[in-house]
Amino acid sequence: MSEQKYLVVLTGGIASGKSTVANIFKERGIDVIDADKIAHDIMEPHQSGWEQVKQQFGNDFFNPDNSFNRQKMRQLIFQFPGKKKQLEEILHPLIRAEMEKQYQQSTSPFVVFDIPLFAENASFYYKIYPIKQVLVIDSPSELQIARLKQRDNLNQKDALKIIQSQTSRESRNKLADDRIENTGSLDDLKTEIIAIYKKYLEMSEK
Repeated sequence: MSEQKYLVVLTGGIASGKSTVANIFKERGIDVIDADKIAHDIMEPHQSGWEQVKQQFGNDFFNPDNSFNRQKMRQLIFQFPGKKKQLEEILHPLIRAEMEKQYQQSTSPFVVFDIPLFAENASFYYKIYPIKQVLVIDSPSELQIARLKQRDNLNQKDALKIIQSQTSRESRNKLADDRIENTGSLDDLKTEIIAIYKKYLEMSEK
């Protein structure tokens, strides 16, 4: 990375409230660079990821309308775990390049990288990005399960399976410079994030 801008990583388990937090930062004019959105965008028809995945894996993983068939790819990876690495070797460099581009184009006082799976790859991110703060949005698993069941209409078993597929809550929390336990109301969360926002603003100006 060429220019060193004050960089905050925002992360949290699924259904922890991380997207809500990202939106609170955005409302205050902070540039939030969303790794998941970039991953989705590069797989739109005829985008860089789409082209390379199609070339590597063939037409079977694409729908008649040219959209990427994520479910079919998930099934392949489940059967042949080595294929996940193959897919990541295509997508990760493209995602990183776009994150770097957006980071350099940012004009806000500090920049937020929204990385859901930061804990799974923390050493890699620390190696290549000038991370100043890690903000973890934390929720007890029972609350995550309740939110997942309501949000995605999942049953208890499937919701638990998704949570267990991610890194443990303890491992994620160990990486936190700041941790917010999102167990209260939206107003409670907003109050805490505005305080954090002011703190980062002050730190970025030093």
